[in-house]
Amino acid sequence: AHVIVMGHSNCGGVQGCLDMCKGHAPHLEEKTSFVGRWMDILRPKYAEVADIADPAEQVHALEKHAVMVSLENLLSFPFVKERVEAGDLTLHGLWNDIGAGGVEYYDCDEEKFYRFNPKTCLHKPETGFYSGAMQQRIAVNLREEHTRKPCSSRNARHTDYS
Repeated sequence: AHVIVMGHSNCGGVQGCLDMCKGHAPHLEEKTSFVGRWMDILRPKYAEVADIADPAEQVHALEKHAVMVSLENLLSFPFVKERVEAGDLTLHGLWNDIGAGGVEYYDCDEEKFYRFNPKTCLHKPETGFYSGAMQQRIAVNLREEHTRKPCSSRNARHTDYS
């Protein structure tokens, strides 16, 4: 089984977290703010993007941190951690650049996002999706091409945000 955490560009929640950390969103600081409390788990990562001068790069970096934090948070649940350790569950982190249409995947070992290679994409623009047999061949090629490991409790960091 697989769980995919999919972050995306132009995420309102992440923008709210960024605004909150910069002191531009006092309404999100209120205890009754759903978005503010939801983004509290991400706030510690602001320190890692605070010095990025370009606002677009800064928000994209925080969006990607949101994916990593979500993966770490999933591993804090004992039933998820047990399934991952048993090899019954694999966690994957992806980030979608909605404007450009790109997708990046998170490599837990290198703690870095990588763009998917469009040549291994399962979508064939002129006719739709590839057949099942072709998808299997592409999936094999994708595994061989991208030998980076998915996230698991053995290679993902866990941070306690409580």
